[in-house]
Amino acid sequence: MKIFKPYTPGQKMLLPPDLEELIPPGHRVRLVNAVVERMDLRTLEAQFKGGGATAYHPRMMVKVLVYGYMEGICTSRKIAKALRENVHFMWLSGGQRPDYRTINLFRRGRLQAEIKTVFAEVVGMAQELGLVDGGTVFVDGTKVGANANRHRMVWRKTVEKRRKRLKEQIEARWAEIEALEAEEDQRYGGKDRPETGEGQDPREQETKIAQAVAAINAKLEKRAKAEEAKARKEWERKRRKLEKELRALEEKKTKAEADQAALGERSGMSRTDLDAGPMKFKGEGLKPGYTVMIAAQNQVILGYQVTQQAFDGTCFIPLMRELKEMRGQGPERVGGDSAFGNEENYAYCEGEGVEAYLKYGMFHAEGTKAHRENRYHKDHFVFDPEQDRYGCPERQVLLFDHEEERVTPTGYKQVLRIYRGQACGTCPQKSGCCLGRARTIARNENWERLKAAARKRLTSAEGKRMRKRRGTEVETPFGNMKHNAGWRRFLLRGLPKATIEAGLHCTAHNLKKIAIHVSNKYFLGAVHGVYQAA
Repeated sequence: MKIFKPYTPGQKMLLPPDLEELIPPGHRVRLVNAVVERMDLRTLEAQFKGGGATAYHPRMMVKVLVYGYMEGICTSRKIAKALRENVHFMWLSGGQRPDYRTINLFRRGRLQAEIKTVFAEVVGMAQELGLVDGGTVFVDGTKVGANANRHRMVWRKTVEKRRKRLKEQIEARWAEIEALEAEEDQRYGGKDRPETGEGQDPREQETKIAQAVAAINAKLEKRAKAEEAKARKEWERKRRKLEKELRALEEKKTKAEADQAALGERSGMSRTDLDAGPMKFKGEGLKPGYTVMIAAQNQVILGYQVTQQAFDGTCFIPLMRELKEMRGQGPERVGGDSAFGNEENYAYCEGEGVEAYLKYGMFHAEGTKAHRENRYHKDHFVFDPEQDRYGCPERQVLLFDHEEERVTPTGYKQVLRIYRGQACGTCPQKSGCCLGRARTIARNENWERLKAAARKRLTSAEGKRMRKRRGTEVETPFGNMKHNAGWRRFLLRGLPKATIEAGLHCTAHNLKKIAIHVSNKYFLGAVHGVYQAA
């Protein structure tokens, strides 16, 4: 005989259930509640003016949003649905149910100025627990798609060509209008139009001769008037058409100028999100997006930044400055891949007293067989500082020719000394060494000095440990947020709102790490107690 547990749908309960009893003691929703409860949110609360209808408490809204991002529930509608159906959200909100509009308005509005504060509080808690100390950080960046149509991109070159073409077309229309005006002036000889009666003598019409002439002229005038009316009608049609085209061209020109102003220094943007720029995604080609930069230690994110720059290397210094501003001091050591190993970043680290374990572009290539066998690579030309010249593998010399100054897209100035070969024209190996008349080498003294120091650090024992740690330290947070949490693109549009979203994702990731650390700590403590009792 089969026996089942009693099942009575709609069974009434003697007392309403206590949500507190439905939440396990070690559940991470309790961690979110405890962390947000200890946050100083007075500046966020000060944004509410008071009066009128009562508002939802900002502390409750922060809890709900942070926990939602921890659980991969990021859209305002899904969060509102969870507040009605999910016992954890119901416990966290105290049974309150703000709708999706209220959640979205709070996230993109009031939370914008305070997201960094919320993030910093969580980082501070991780530091108190001993997870991080901020001394050694690793930096990296990733591309995240924007909430924008990839087929509605605007390109700088296209806008500039359009503006030039519109200017020429507007000038051509004005020239045609002026030609029509000149044609009318020539037709009437500087007088007003015939129907006004200007230039006629009424006394001449009183004579019989004048009447006879008038009768004859009446027929001619009737025909002339018909032709004149037709010509006038055609003239007015052309004038109206040109004025209509001119107004349309002026509107297009105004739109092109607005596009150029919105582009700024960028090469392109999306019409559906003016802040998003074209970026290359693996397997997806070009589409609008943002670059998210993070600085991490022990897989805990210490600082983040959302930028419009497609290249990670140009975002390093702003990220370091923001990290220093948030913590009050910069890191002692920083590690990163070859995207960050350039002269400007090395110089910044040197000025700030930071040990830079940032790989430069040729670091790995220098140890390859192909590089060693490439006799005519710049690295195989020997520089003689005393005589200020280079020696080539064919025992010829390259003497100093001139000096150049270059400015990077970020405004950093580089000084290059150009050396030119003296006997390249008669060298039998010229075709394998250079394509021009003579081989030239551009030498940047400051870069060579910084690169040599970086090479020494990277090849040291500490450098090898830093390079080995980099992948797990900084790639893991991105993998957790993008793959595990499903963060494929931003939900909100615009750089300020994208920064809010990134802050919520980073905060949720850190809370996950804290939850794992706390649970492991309790677990290990319990195990240790069992062994002591045994």
